[in-house]
Order: sequence, then structure tokens, then C-alpha cells
Amino acid sequence: WNGMGGNLVANTLNVSFIGCEAESLLIALDVAGIAASAGSACSAGSLDPSPVLLHAFPDEAIHGSAVRFSLARQTSEQEIERAVAIITECVARLRSRG
Repeated sequence: WNGMGGNLVANTLNVSFIGCEAESLLIALDVAGIAASAGSACSAGSLDPSPVLLHAFPDEAIHGSAVRFSLARQTSEQEIERAVAIITECVARLRSRG
């Protein structure tokens, strides 16, 4: 996950899936019913990496594979587990394509 220090938001997670382009993963997740974003919350819909991510992690591979997930207050543990399974499947499929 892409986080640092104590300035973290409890309902938001930014993860880099090295070897998997963020844009391709976002399309696969959308088709599977999982909402996610590549940019910061302030620039939803943009594929540009978060300025914070650019500053904290200079590695280009991290930027190009970073995806942001946000939870709602009503998100259940079962929904999270389902999302993890779908994300895992999508990442594996995309990585296998090279």
C-alpha cells in the first residue's frame, strides 16, 4: 500500500499493483462491479497520479500501477472480502498477459 506517516484517512487506501497498469486494472474492476480511481480524490476520473504519491514515491512503476479505493460508512466486511477476491483475480489475469 502507498501510505506514510500518521496522516492517513481511515476509509481510503492507495495500492500499487506493480506489473499491472492502473488504467487496465480500473477497466477490469469496473466491468467486475468494483469502483476505484487512479488519481487523488480531488481529481476523480483522472489517470494522473496523486501529487502526494509523486512526492512520496519517486519510482515510476509505483505511479503507473497505483489505484485508490474508498470505503463508505455502510461498506460491509463481506463486500470488502468480495472486492479483495475480484481485485486479486483481475490483477492476476492482467499480470499473466504481461
